[in-house]
Amino acid sequence: MLLLRAHNVGESEEETINAKYVAKLLAKDWGFWYTATTNLKRIKRLVENIEEFGPKVDIIPDVVNEEDRSDTIAKITTILKYVDREEKTLAWRMRSLLGTGKKWYKPIETKETIGEFGIWTGIRAE
Repeated sequence: MLLLRAHNVGESEEETINAKYVAKLLAKDWGFWYTATTNLKRIKRLVENIEEFGPKVDIIPDVVNEEDRSDTIAKITTILKYVDREEKTLAWRMRSLLGTGKKWYKPIETKETIGEFGIWTGIRAE
């Protein structure tokens, strides 16, 4: 949320999250695309429902004002639009056929490494 709030989203290289570049990267790797877009959607859901999810992840809802919320949501929406419009590679399309039925990641956060701490424990998909 802080990264999104602190920077513009567009196609520039300087002090901007270059959504075009991000989209090109994600269009090559289905697993990277899936992880990134799933997390962006989760952050958007968190911000949209900050009163419900905020306390679960140690965010005080009153600290996140309406401008912060709408700005973050708009930036996530913009990034996702860039990603959706970018033409995917053949490798991406082939891997997408397997979906989440085949593992696409190497777990780095486990109970042993994070002790059940982290933002995602509070907003897991239901």
